[in-house]
Amino acid sequence: MHSADYATAVDRLSACVAYVNDWMTASRLRLNPSKTQVMWLGSSQQLDKINIRDVQLLSANITVVNTARDLGVILDSQLSLDAHVVRCPLSAGAVLPTEAASSSRTVTVC
Repeated sequence: MHSADYATAVDRLSACVAYVNDWMTASRLRLNPSKTQVMWLGSSQQLDKINIRDVQLLSANITVVNTARDLGVILDSQLSLDAHVVRCPLSAGAVLPTEAASSSRTVTVC
């Protein structure tokens, strides 16, 4: 893929986000650009070819991220879950009892 192809892909992404934003506005919803993240997905060889680090979406400059958390799961740009697996033991301190305090069964939240 050439750099012009990447620029075209970013333009298409921007147009799609603008379309979704228009639909949300018509449905009385709001797309919050400050909570919007962009992540390129692919193999490490493919990702090494992309040098676009910022994307303009909805009049906001969005920095491309390597990992993102959604519904408690940390995804990375190669969809490997490595970042989630590394992070999960760190949050193992968040242990919730499942029954009365006398029970020894617990659930670990990652």
